[in-house]
Amino acid sequence: MDESAVIVGTGDAAQRLARALEDDPSSPLALCDFAADVEVLSEKLARLEDAVAVVAEAPSKDEALQAVAAAWEAAAPAYVAADILAELAPAARTVAIAGREFVPFAGVRQGPGRGLGKWLMDKLVAAAFIILLTPVWLPMFLAVKLDSRGPIIFRQKRVTRSRREFNMYKFRTMFPTVPKYQQSPPGGDDIRVTRVGRVMRKLGLDETAQLINVVKGQMSLVGPRPEMALAAAEYERWQNLRLSVKPGITGLWQIAGRADRPIRESLEFDLYYIANRSLLMDVRILLKTIPILFGKGSH
Repeated sequence: MDESAVIVGTGDAAQRLARALEDDPSSPLALCDFAADVEVLSEKLARLEDAVAVVAEAPSKDEALQAVAAAWEAAAPAYVAADILAELAPAARTVAIAGREFVPFAGVRQGPGRGLGKWLMDKLVAAAFIILLTPVWLPMFLAVKLDSRGPIIFRQKRVTRSRREFNMYKFRTMFPTVPKYQQSPPGGDDIRVTRVGRVMRKLGLDETAQLINVVKGQMSLVGPRPEMALAAAEYERWQNLRLSVKPGITGLWQIAGRADRPIRESLEFDLYYIANRSLLMDVRILLKTIPILFGKGSH
């Protein structure tokens, strides 16, 4: 056996998984212990080597993700039953453990080579897109200026890695009197949006200004959704994991159709990306983003 499994949960699902692991000699996991909650899991993982957390059951999605965070703090991989993360599972790679599907959260540690590759891709691709979009941007600047008074570029405080604040750019799509941090109204008809703004949003052009943020090193092409500084200030400790990498213009949340949902309702998409990220995953997400932008729009 390669690794010892600490099963999170003590109910029927946890007991069935434990029996399945004991009855399967070919399994790479060996039953080690149970953890009734996150606190107990942290204590057990701190004393073990080559252990993994296997979340067989959880009262809520957030409690399952807290177990993932506890495992990462102990430098241990985590697996969460796919039915607990039912919205993420179709967009994720699942693995079978004792006949049941689990979503892996590897807690990957990025080596210097992989980090350099992502940095180069961000810089080169973002710069290339800026050059290609210049013929589109120039008339767009003029249209924004003529349509309504106010700046062409809209700036809003967001947080990047390690809680550093930066101004995230968008081409202005709303009237300048709208407060910067006002929540969007429910439904698709937003009277705060200008005529030109509606066209830019439909084509996904307003967010292309974030390519400047990528060139400046504040964002990445692919990453977690960029959070507002005011919202990040209210994060619980385990939620801070999504601030361990740069936010992205697009990400797993975008191609899974979660762009309109509050960030806190989609944390599992960001944590899954952070745990399993690679250059190949970034390329796949970028390619899948293109039809979304030119199909139904990025909003």
